[in-house]
Amino acid sequence: MVGGVTCGIISALISAPITAYLGGVTGSGTDILVAAFQKAGSDLQTAVLQQGLLSDPIDKTITYFIVFLLLQTLPRRFVARFPQGEKTTGLESA
Repeated sequence: MVGGVTCGIISALISAPITAYLGGVTGSGTDILVAAFQKAGSDLQTAVLQQGLLSDPIDKTITYFIVFLLLQTLPRRFVARFPQGEKTTGLESA
């Protein structure tokens, strides 16, 4: 969970200036949040940053969790092919 939140915050900080430079509209569902923050009085740069800080950590945390679950379902024989594969997925024997 910490990894997802950290990745989300970093991605929001990096993507906000780029998105604002492109006009703040990316064609995603989160454009509604940008519009709401602008309607509440934020300038474009701040609205895009607020949207990113709100939605990106949640998005990345969910994505990390799904990948973790998928890795847990891989067969042990397949995971054993990769260096430290069993350690990464928590399948290593004690």
